[in-house]
Amino acid sequence: MKLFFACKFLDIWIMASHTGGSNLQKFFGLVLVVFSMMSFSGLSAKCFGFSKNKEITVCINGNSNAVRKQAQEVCKSQSGSDCGNITGYTGSCNAGGSKKCLDESGAEKKSLKVD
Repeated sequence: MKLFFACKFLDIWIMASHTGGSNLQKFFGLVLVVFSMMSFSGLSAKCFGFSKNKEITVCINGNSNAVRKQAQEVCKSQSGSDCGNITGYTGSCNAGGSKKCLDESGAEKKSLKVD
């Protein structure tokens, strides 16, 4: 969704520059595009949950297949068995009771927030 708006702002900025739009319109259009693109950098980190181990959540930077596999390996190394497939992700994890939050190194944390 943010990519759609970034493209729209870029389109408006380009149109303003080709149709004789004011410098102020060009400036604000460019600023909106830059801020929209900068906001993408924080969206890639995730806290992953697993199908066979509901008690462990692994928070790690990224959301690629390699990162997901790394999260599964962290879970497996801490639990001692296969944690199963990733069932979903969130932007944070809070440990409590039997629930554990692990960072990408496998260290247990009370609270992790990635987004």
